[in-house]
Amino acid sequence: MEDWWSGAETNALAVYGRRRVGKSWLFRRFAHGKPALVFVADRRTHTSQLDRFAERLRLLLGFRPSLDDAPAFIEALYTLAAERKTLVVIDEFPFLLPDAQAQREELLTSIQSVMEERDASKLKLMICGSYIGQMEKLLRGPLRGRLTPLVIGPLAFPHAAEFMAPDVAATEAIERYAVAGGMSLNLSELGPGGALRRRICDRALDPRGPLFNDPREVLEETPSRSSPLTSSCRLSCR
Repeated sequence: MEDWWSGAETNALAVYGRRRVGKSWLFRRFAHGKPALVFVADRRTHTSQLDRFAERLRLLLGFRPSLDDAPAFIEALYTLAAERKTLVVIDEFPFLLPDAQAQREELLTSIQSVMEERDASKLKLMICGSYIGQMEKLLRGPLRGRLTPLVIGPLAFPHAAEFMAPDVAATEAIERYAVAGGMSLNLSELGPGGALRRRICDRALDPRGPLFNDPREVLEETPSRSSPLTSSCRLSCR
C-alpha cells in the first residue's frame, strides 16, 4: 500500500477480503498522517448516500457538487485532487452500485469513462469491499485494467498469537487459532484466556453472541463454489 501511495501508479487500489478480517483498521492506519478522506457506503438509498457525500465535499471544494450517481461522485473526487495528492477511501464500494446487473454494468462503464481522466489528477483512490464475489466481478468488468487488486487474508499464526494470553500453552494456542480462523475479531473474542469451549458457546453459538451470524455473513460475502457443503459439525455446550 505504501508503494502504491508513493509510486506513480494512477489505478485505483481495490482492497477486499472477508468482513472482520481487519480491512477498516488497515486502511485507517494507512490513511493516518496523509491528506485523506474516508467515505463509508451502506445499504441506504443511493440518493441519500450521495447527498451525504456531497455535503462533505462542499466544505473542501467550496461548492456543493451535484452527485446524481457514482460516476459523478468519482469525477468530483478527481476534481478535489487536481492540485494536491489526496488519498480517498470508499469503503463498501459495491453498495453505491445498482443491484440489477444491466444497470450495474452501465454505471461501471460510465465510471470507466471518468477514470480515463485519472492521469490528470493527483487522486489516490482506494475502493474496499467485503463481498468478495462482487469485488472480483469489478476486476473482470468494465473497470478491468483500472484497478489494482489487494486481497486481505486472515492473520498467520505468529501474528494471531498476539491476540492470545502470553502464557497460553502451544496446543491450546493452535486450537484457538483453528477455531478463530485467523480473523481479527474472532481472535479477540475467542483467543484470550478462559475455557475455549465456554467462549465458543457464549460468543459464537449463543444467538446473542457477536459471532453467531458469522457463518451466514460468510456465505453471503463469498462467491459460490461448485462443490456443495457435505459435512457439518456440532459442539455440545453442556
